Amino acid sequence: GDRAETGSVTGQAALAFLVFQDLAVVVMVLVLPQLGAGEGQSFVQLLRALTTAAAVIAVTLVVARRVMPKLLEAVARACSPEVFLLSVIAICVGTAALTALAGVSLSLGAFLAGLVVSESRHSTHALGEVLPLQILFSATFFLSVGMLLDVGFVVSRPGLVVAAVGLILLVKLVTTAAGALAVGASAATAGSLALLLAQVGEFSFVLERAGRSVGLSPADQGVDGAQAFIAATVLLMAATPGLAALGRVLHTSVGGRAPRPGTALETSPNATETPRRGHVLVSGWGDGARHLAADLAAGGVDVVIITLNPEGAAEAEAAGHDVLLGDSTKRHVLLEAGVIDARMIVIADDQAEAAGRIAAVAAPLAPRATVVVRTREDADIADLHAVGVHKLVTGERASRHHLSATVLSELRDTTTPRTVVDVTRLVAFVPAADAACPHLPEARPVLPSAPGCQECLRNGDAWVHLRICLSCGKVGCCDSSPNRHASAHFADVGHPLICSAEPEQVWAWCFHDEDQIRPAEAMPAVR
Repeated sequence: GDRAETGSVTGQAALAFLVFQDLAVVVMVLVLPQLGAGEGQSFVQLLRALTTAAAVIAVTLVVARRVMPKLLEAVARACSPEVFLLSVIAICVGTAALTALAGVSLSLGAFLAGLVVSESRHSTHALGEVLPLQILFSATFFLSVGMLLDVGFVVSRPGLVVAAVGLILLVKLVTTAAGALAVGASAATAGSLALLLAQVGEFSFVLERAGRSVGLSPADQGVDGAQAFIAATVLLMAATPGLAALGRVLHTSVGGRAPRPGTALETSPNATETPRRGHVLVSGWGDGARHLAADLAAGGVDVVIITLNPEGAAEAEAAGHDVLLGDSTKRHVLLEAGVIDARMIVIADDQAEAAGRIAAVAAPLAPRATVVVRTREDADIADLHAVGVHKLVTGERASRHHLSATVLSELRDTTTPRTVVDVTRLVAFVPAADAACPHLPEARPVLPSAPGCQECLRNGDAWVHLRICLSCGKVGCCDSSPNRHASAHFADVGHPLICSAEPEQVWAWCFHDEDQIRPAEAMPAVR
């Protein structure tokens, strides 16, 4: 997961083996009480336990494929993350309670509930909502395992602990590698997979507790067997990163061939799917996103849509777009949508506050992507700039400037200078660390007020260079131009700082001090 390898052949095989192991524990938990019942154990009771286990797994698979997708679809139509999260929790708790009534532990019931939810197309959304809980419960699990470990036992019985570790490694390596080879994996992949899965699974603790309740213990060693099992589990968990790294080295050095044609690994869809790269990531599916996606698709640009609305997702999919159902404020959902390799992130139909929350999560994940926000209301430019927004489009303002751009494009050959300011790009001058101008606190992120000098455009005049006021964003012409509107703006309202709007020019000027201010080295020119 942390190395983003779950989509590889080895990653997909590891997930499949882990799911199979956990499903096998369901059977074992139901059979163990019969094994611990002694000589009075009957074949009928054992058959009943196996039948119950098969029924639990069968019902889980049927519900996952037939019932849960429709149920989550209905819940998702509310477009409420809170209602969706509560529904997922209710499904998990309810499934765990029902399976507990059938004799399966609550922990395994929660695992089966996860399988149920995973078969819905809302699984990414569900994972994004419950991920904070997963982190909390994982921390609690490892804390509890550490508390069960008796360090004194490890010191006093090192031979037994080493023997337990060696036996578990031997069994896990042999059985996992054999299973991988049986489903068509290469020898390198099988070896890498065996090392990756060499640790003891979490549900082994459920199995150990179920056995203890009927008088069974690891290797029939009682308390010593239980402590040896816990110590071996902790040691193997600690060794897992090293074993996984060794598996990667083995896979690279030996060289893994492709899976055999027609085998389970070769036909796995995730093992061969193309990663999302170089696309435009669009959050939401409103009017703005709908028209933008159509224009981008017509121009041959790949688009990925993230939306919470199932009906909107169906419409976007019908239009041929790549769609992910989920909440754009969730890191997991953005990563699934390929935000790291996106060319641009567009938040097209949200209110300014919601757009800021999305940008605050998305921008750090994709530092090379341009973040564009479209909102129907006036927004706090400084707040949006602080969370990583590069361009801002608002309804009425966009209409006015589109009109100006249309006129300018018609006049460009005769009266319009070459420089046209991008009125959607946020401008924030970052001074050099040693800049001493006392008026720098008056500079703030601004949006340029016009594509050219406002007064010159109104009067039909020409200019030489353009300047942008760093207090209000007004665009005026320089002192080499006939009308010197940038200086006139300072004289009228007292805004002391301007920056150049010319390509490849990165500097600011203070009218009070009559001094040029150098930028920070990494600051780009205004475009």
